[in-house]
Amino acid sequence: MTSYICHPWDEKIQRDIHWQGGIADAIDALEARGAPFAIWDQLSSPEGPCQRYLGYALYICLWDWRSPLARKYLTWAFETSSRALRDERFAIPPENRSRGWMNVPTFPGNRGEVRAVNAFASAVLEGASIDEADLKKSALEISQSALLSKGRAWNDDVIQARYLYAVRLLMICGEWDAAREMLFVKRKFGALPKHFELLSVLLRLGRREGLDGKVKSDFDHVEEYLEELIIPSNGKTFNVDAAWPEHCYRVEVALIRQRICSSEDAFQTWPMVFEAITKTGA
Repeated sequence: MTSYICHPWDEKIQRDIHWQGGIADAIDALEARGAPFAIWDQLSSPEGPCQRYLGYALYICLWDWRSPLARKYLTWAFETSSRALRDERFAIPPENRSRGWMNVPTFPGNRGEVRAVNAFASAVLEGASIDEADLKKSALEISQSALLSKGRAWNDDVIQARYLYAVRLLMICGEWDAAREMLFVKRKFGALPKHFELLSVLLRLGRREGLDGKVKSDFDHVEEYLEELIIPSNGKTFNVDAAWPEHCYRVEVALIRQRICSSEDAFQTWPMVFEAITKTGA
């Protein structure tokens, strides 16, 4: 049986790959546990499972994008997010909180997060560029929910991380003006200053702002940051930036970098995106 590279990022995936004796056994074991719809009727909101499956898939893709287990997780991420977007609970009015998913401030951000997972999973499965219309719509919904939190509630790193996630989605699409407007909203990002600084640098590069010396300095900053992301267990970076899921975040930064470094039709191939993080080739 083919051997696949595994790094110590996620104990569950290590267990599935190594303890079950290989890729095929791991898939069988996961399916026996009822994935992806084992507790579907119990979900208070679906974005968690969708992001988890996508995170596992991209984790494996970073080290072997051809792995059948990666494709299995991608399929689950796509099927779960597709089912969620069709679920009637996204149409149940918020007064029925125990039955629906339209409860503010979670909604419409939860729907936006699910749609973004669907767009990512579909694109990687097909080896195609991401549906930018879906990402832009997701960004607006995610930011709308985050902005419903004000005062002390806004100063939470989880809320600010969701908002900055929306900014990253716009940057992946090359929507630099919209990203600038969102990033420089009349709010402070005191809970995530390093993350705000990184996105400010990426924004300047995307908008081609600054003199040659400043551009080089900004690009060097991004390259140094990518070097931090290569380290599999660099919890410091992810904790400071409140970046979750970690492996989705790695890929998002790589896609933004690719958009900056490439022409307007920025997408090249997914192996190139993964290589930007692993530096190992695909």
